[in-house]
Amino acid sequence: MVLCEVCQSIDIRSLVASFQASKVFALHEGNSSYIDFNYIYSVENSQRHRDDFASLRKAAQGGCEFCGMVWAHHIRDGEAHNDQKCQCKAFLGGTVRLVLYQDVNDDSPILFVVVMPPKTGLPKSARSFYGPDGYVAARFEMCIAKGI
Repeated sequence: MVLCEVCQSIDIRSLVASFQASKVFALHEGNSSYIDFNYIYSVENSQRHRDDFASLRKAAQGGCEFCGMVWAHHIRDGEAHNDQKCQCKAFLGGTVRLVLYQDVNDDSPILFVVVMPPKTGLPKSARSFYGPDGYVAARFEMCIAKGI
């Protein structure tokens, strides 16, 4: 897999350790299913990936396969990015973060790619669609096996 320099430095082990040590992990064992967006959007539980969403798009265009998967997922799950109605344009200046999360009904952990709001804030239209905390650009199921 061809990865850009940023993606080569992703530390999955620290994301796993952060999730396993979190209170959300203990709270959700045996409880009904829901995603704790407070956890997902918190900077403390995530790992910085890119300075902004626009640089992720540039890395995808440059051949990074992970950035390409995130960008393709965004385009597939959202409206076409070139469409004027694409709300994620409001997040192009926001930092991209990675966070691991597993709900009790998930078979495996999910790697969330979250785009935080830009420092300039969000236009009203984006706040009503995504909420003020961030935008989940992609979700990937993970297989984490010990001792292999």
